[in-house]
This record gives sequence, structure tokens and C-alpha cells, in this order.
Amino acid sequence: MGYQGNQELYAMEQGAPYYNKVLVGLFSKFLRPNSRGKAKVLDFGAGIGTLAVEWQKRNLEPIHCLEPDPIQSEIVKRRGIKCFNEISEVSAKYDLVFSSNVLEHIEQDIVVLDKIREKLLDHQALLIVYVPAFQFLYSEVDRKLGHFRRYSKKELIYKVRESGLRVISCQYVDSLGFIASLIVKFLRVGTDVTNSSWILFLYDKIVFPLSRLIDVLGAKRLIGKNLLLVARKD
Repeated sequence: MGYQGNQELYAMEQGAPYYNKVLVGLFSKFLRPNSRGKAKVLDFGAGIGTLAVEWQKRNLEPIHCLEPDPIQSEIVKRRGIKCFNEISEVSAKYDLVFSSNVLEHIEQDIVVLDKIREKLLDHQALLIVYVPAFQFLYSEVDRKLGHFRRYSKKELIYKVRESGLRVISCQYVDSLGFIASLIVKFLRVGTDVTNSSWILFLYDKIVFPLSRLIDVLGAKRLIGKNLLLVARKD
């Protein structure tokens, strides 16, 4: 499950701060205290810890990370966040596990979902999965980033259910991003994330905020660049 993409991750962290804040906001709204008080949270496939750092900035529940890439996990640790390299290292179970743009990098995704359910999720815990949507949008960017696939809503729901989790909701995110992905695919604009800072700036400051508004107005039921799925371990 190792992933080499530090430059792309740093580019997204520096060039899309609003996007990262929105993702953490979407994930954190599902946070609920457990019977012991504070909930335990894990960022699965944390990369360089961008979302975990944003999570900490909001003074939310303490967060741990799991990142198999040794270079990236060291970066997370240097940022002051506890980080595991493998599922086998984790002894605790969590009330909320979120995974942002990770499953598409894993060939045997159902196997990993099953391990998350069995090894990482406490009883009644939630799993939040955020992945790229629509296989026909698969482009040079996906290939460079090492994506095995983009997901249909039907496929994602099926695979999560096959892992033994109960799907609570599944909706699209970033309706305008769908159009942007079409442009990237057919016009080959912005295929090099590390050298497209101006595109990231426009996307983060103009396109994505407008896209979020359109999502709220109802477009998230029909279309979007990504899928956000929430499931529970019963």
C-alpha cells in the first residue's frame, strides 16, 4: 500500500487550504462522544498528515494516523501526531476512522476494508470513505498518482457492504469539480499538480467554494468529482 507522492501532497496542502478545511468539516460532523467520553479518531492513509493537522487546529478529539509509506509516516510523526505504519501495529480500536483519497490506490480494496472493520473499528464505530468518482473521468492525473480506479456509487456501496459494514449514506461532493475533471481529462490541463499552483489557487478560492454551494442546493445527489460514504460497524 506504499505511496510515493510527497510533492503532490505538499502542493495540495499549500495550494488548497480551503478544500482541506472543508473535508475535515465534513468528516468531523459525524464525530460523537463514546460511552467513555472523548471519541478516538484515526486518519487511515494519512499521507503527510495534512488533514490530521487541520483536525488538531480545530481542537477536536485527539487523532492518530496510519500511513504505510515510511517517509510520509516520519513526516507525520515530526508534526507531533502519533502514526502507525501497519494495521498490525494498532492495538486500540477507534470510534471514527476516516480515509481520504486512499482506497483508489489499493488494488485489493475490499481486503483492506475488511481489515479496517475487524482491526480498527470499535462496536458502533463509523468509517468515512472519501474517494474519486466516475471511472470515465479517469485521466493522466489518476495514472500519475497511482490510482487503480475511480468509483461508481454502486461499486463503493457494494464493496463497503461486502466488508461487513452497514452503509448509512453515500453522496457526491464537488459538483463543479466533475466539470473540472472533464477538462483535465480531455484538454490535459493541470496534469502536473506540482507545477499547477495557479490552477490550485483558482480551484481553492473560486471553483470549490461555488461548488460547495451548488452541492448544498442539491447537486450532491446527482453528480460530483468525489464520493463521501459513511458506514457503521454494527
